[in-house]
Amino acid sequence: MSGDQIERRTLLKGVAAGGAVGSGVLGASAVGGNTLRGSVQDVDRERTVQPGTELLFEADIEDLNADWDVEWQIDGERVRYDAHYDMRTQDYFQYVEQYNAAYFIETFDSSGTYEVTAFVFYDPETGNRDDPDYEVADEIRWTVHVTSDGAAPPSVAGADPEPGETLAVGRNEPFEIDVDVSSPDSDPARTVWWLSQADVVLEFGDPDGSGNATLSVDDGAGCHTCSITCWVITEDNLLLRPESWTLDHEAEDVPATFQVAEMATNSPIGGGETLEVTATIHNIGDETGTTDVDLVVGHDPEIEDSRMLTLDPGESTEITLLFEAGDPAGDVEEFPVVVDTGADTASETVAVESGEPTPATFEVAEMATNSPVGGGERLEVDTTIENVGDETGTTDIELVVGHDPVVEDSEMLTLEAGESANLTLTFQAGQPAGDTEEFPVEVDTGADADAVTVVVEQ
Repeated sequence: MSGDQIERRTLLKGVAAGGAVGSGVLGASAVGGNTLRGSVQDVDRERTVQPGTELLFEADIEDLNADWDVEWQIDGERVRYDAHYDMRTQDYFQYVEQYNAAYFIETFDSSGTYEVTAFVFYDPETGNRDDPDYEVADEIRWTVHVTSDGAAPPSVAGADPEPGETLAVGRNEPFEIDVDVSSPDSDPARTVWWLSQADVVLEFGDPDGSGNATLSVDDGAGCHTCSITCWVITEDNLLLRPESWTLDHEAEDVPATFQVAEMATNSPIGGGETLEVTATIHNIGDETGTTDVDLVVGHDPEIEDSRMLTLDPGESTEITLLFEAGDPAGDVEEFPVVVDTGADTASETVAVESGEPTPATFEVAEMATNSPVGGGERLEVDTTIENVGDETGTTDIELVVGHDPVVEDSEMLTLEAGESANLTLTFQAGQPAGDTEEFPVEVDTGADADAVTVVVEQ
């Protein structure tokens, strides 16, 4: 016996009501005899089939808004567990919505008698079978006898196109698949047409009276390399699953499509200077085409430059678009610039800086001390001062000491724009009030300051 089981990957929640043993059936009939949606058949819960027959078991789920799990067993051994927190596919969800039933598929290869059981658990919030709230809401049992004189599995008598073939159709073109089913012992009752990768059900249907199952798609499946699988389910829930058909969309010419492959600017610039925006434009379509490439500037967008381009399929070119910047509102003004081809855009934020020089501004770049020192010893503070302004300047660099700050040392420093210098400022420590004494020391440039805590020991 081999288990051919369907994986599920999308969260699905529901609950089976009832609670009586045997309230489910082999097939999509309802708990307590209520008819479900779809082509539903009331059938027995005992089947006799030939070896190699595939059966579809369904456990009724009446409330799709509550939590439920299903455990499937064969002869008392778990063969699959459908947890409500499992990732189940969208097509599985569509099936349960259509038939109000979770399903399980098994192929019985060897002769014998098998007991198949579905336990439907109610409200398993933790997913833990040991949780005291984890209750069996329904226990559904089937008996399957496998003998040489049992019901024969359905088979494909003919198909157009043949199962396993590739369907070469356009992405939006209609197509049709016909399957002629041979089912000597149980008439085909319903069909399900599945689309892989997209994880959807294309159609729930019924074979015609002669056992012919047809899928007609009017506007294409829109899914390249997806496969289409057909399920034919008989009145006795014998299952036929022919080999899948693969979709291979025929190549369609794509019109000229201009993509912004790269974009760069010379930002930041000064007021009154020219902003240069370079962009690489690529025609990713299959045809030659012409378009205007626009440079759109500002929070209130305006086209400030434009360039007409004609490119062959696969061709690319680099262009430069220009914008004359005005004086910024303040020291720096930032705004977006966009390169627009009509089919694609790329954007960057650029900056325009004031043309006025920044006065000399002295920053404390580094600071270190020889702490701890002893009482009466000299505390040394090493610091690096940098002029980050645009002009040469002079300032006093002060060493400020103590909780009640006092300037204990000072040095006048002159630096050119961008220049830095290393200084050592000193302080003669007194005797500490106790074994140790801690207090702050600060280097202050007038525009910037940095401080550390130092220690004087007895």
